[in-house]
Amino acid sequence: MLRTIILLVTTSFLSSALVGQANIIEGYVFETGNRGYLGAVQVDLVSQINGELLDTKFTKSDGSFKFEIHDIVDYKVAVSKKMFEPQEITVLASEIKSNDKTFLSIKMQRAPGYQFEITLAPKRENDEIPIDAVNGALIEVYNNTTRESAMVLDRHPQPHFDVDLIKGNHYTILIRKEGFLAKRMEAFVDVEGCILCFEGVGSVTPGVADNLTAGNQMGVLLANVELEPAFSGKKMEVQDIYYDFGSAKLRKEAYKELDNVAILIKDNPEITIELGSHTDSRGTSEENQILSLKRAKSAVRYLIEEGGVPSANIIARGYGESNIKNGCTNGVECSEAEHQENRRTELKITGILASPPPPVPLAKLKQLENMDEIIAELQSEGQVRLTEGQSFDELIKQSENPSRDIVVEENLENVNEAIDKIFAEADSNITAESEVKKVQNENLGGQSEDLDKDENLVEVEKPNQFSYIDGPKIVIMETNEFLSTEHPIFEKHQQVFQYLLDEKILYMIGDFNEMNKAEGFLNSTKLMYPDAYILNFDKGTIVK
Repeated sequence: MLRTIILLVTTSFLSSALVGQANIIEGYVFETGNRGYLGAVQVDLVSQINGELLDTKFTKSDGSFKFEIHDIVDYKVAVSKKMFEPQEITVLASEIKSNDKTFLSIKMQRAPGYQFEITLAPKRENDEIPIDAVNGALIEVYNNTTRESAMVLDRHPQPHFDVDLIKGNHYTILIRKEGFLAKRMEAFVDVEGCILCFEGVGSVTPGVADNLTAGNQMGVLLANVELEPAFSGKKMEVQDIYYDFGSAKLRKEAYKELDNVAILIKDNPEITIELGSHTDSRGTSEENQILSLKRAKSAVRYLIEEGGVPSANIIARGYGESNIKNGCTNGVECSEAEHQENRRTELKITGILASPPPPVPLAKLKQLENMDEIIAELQSEGQVRLTEGQSFDELIKQSENPSRDIVVEENLENVNEAIDKIFAEADSNITAESEVKKVQNENLGGQSEDLDKDENLVEVEKPNQFSYIDGPKIVIMETNEFLSTEHPIFEKHQQVFQYLLDEKILYMIGDFNEMNKAEGFLNSTKLMYPDAYILNFDKGTIVK
C-alpha cells in the first residue's frame, strides 16, 4: 500500500513539472502616437518552420494577449485590425530559451481612412424642448465601390455607432426607424477629387481626441444626425426647382434636386406625398393657379418617369398665389428676393400606411438602382448560365466583379431567366398601388384620381385601358387580340402601355422623355424580347 501511495505522489509531481515547462509569449498592442491600447485586435501565432497557423487570440480591452507554447522554435506573431496597418514580429527560439516569458510591445499605425462616429437624435423643432436620442434603428452601410454591404445593425440598441471609411471608396449610409423619415447619407473618401466629402449630413467636425492629420490621411470625425419625424401633414420645402420664366418646363438645374426627392420617396414606401407648387403674386390669380399646377405636374412626371417613383405614391397640386409666406400680396411692393421666397416647391405627407411593408435591404435597393448597369454588363458578356447550386444574387455579384468568369452558352434561356428576375425583384419592392392609392384618396378626398387624368401624367396600369401616350416607348409584343390580365408581361412589368394600330394591339414598356434613353434601354430589353423596337408618340400619335 505504501509503494502505491509513493508512486501516485511521484506521478503527480512529474505532471506538475511538465506543465511548468510551458513557455509564454505575451504582450499588448497599442496605437502609435500614444493614442491608447487597442482591443479586439486579431493576434495570430504562426510557426516559422512551415508557416502553420498554431493559435489565434484577440486582445482584451487593455490591449493584452497571451500564448502558451511547448515547442522551442522560431515563431511569427501577426496582428491585424480593420482600419490599421497589419504588423508582424518574429520571436526567435534563442529568445524563448533564455526567458520563461517573452514580452512583446506592438505598435499599430492607423491605415489611411477615417472613423465616422454618428449620434442619432430627432430633429429639434424648439431649442427649449429637450429631446431624447434615437435607439433601435436599422442602420446599413453599403460600399458602392466594391458593391457590397459593409455593415448592418438591426434594431441597434444605442443612439451612436461608428463607421470605418477606407480611402478610395464611396459609401451609402441608410438609417431607418419607425416614426421617422429614412435618412440617407453619402460619403466619398478620396474619390472623384474629394478628400472627404459628405452629402446628407448636417454637421461633421474632426474629433477632439484624434484630429485629422496634416495630410488629411486619417482621423476620427463626429456627426450629429437628426432624423425627421414622419406624420401626416408634415411639409418639407424643396430647394432649387427651376423652371423657364412663365413656363412649366423644368430646367436641367432642377434634375439633381428631384433625383434626391425620388430617393426620399423610394426610401419611405409607406408614405404618400403631395408635391405642391407655389407662385408669387405677380400676374392674375387664375394664371398663377394654372401655371403652378402645370409646374407641379411637370415635376411629378419627372419623378415617375426618370426617378422610378410609383405613381400611386405621389400627386401634383398647384396652389398658385394662395399661400403667400411673407405678405407680398397683390399691390404690395416687394423686392425680387422677397418674391422668390414665394416661388417654391413643397412636399407634404398626405398619408402613412398603418402596416408598412418590411424594409428592403440597402444592398438590394442599390442593386435595383443600378439595374440598368447590371443588365448592360450581363448583356456584354453574351450568354450566361447559373452553375449548379449558384443563386441569382451570386450571379449578379459575379457580374459586378472585374475578375468574373462567366460561362458562355449557346442559348439565352438563363440570361432571360436572370433578367426576368431582376424585373420581378424591382416590381416586388414597389408598394402595392391599390393600397397606397386608397390611403391617398382617403387623405385627399379622391383628388388624386382627378389629377392622374391629366394628359401629362398618363400611364396605362391595367389591360384594356387607353389614354394619350407621349414620348418614346419600347414595343415588346404585337398581337391580334387583347391579352388576358393573367398574361406574364403584366406580372413582369409594373407599367404596360397598350396601343391599337390598325388591326394589331401593341404592348409597350418604358416611360422615357428622351429618345437616347429609350435607345440605351432597348439593347437590354432585347435579351427578353428579341423583336423589341421603339416607337415615338406625341399625344397618342406615332411620330418619326
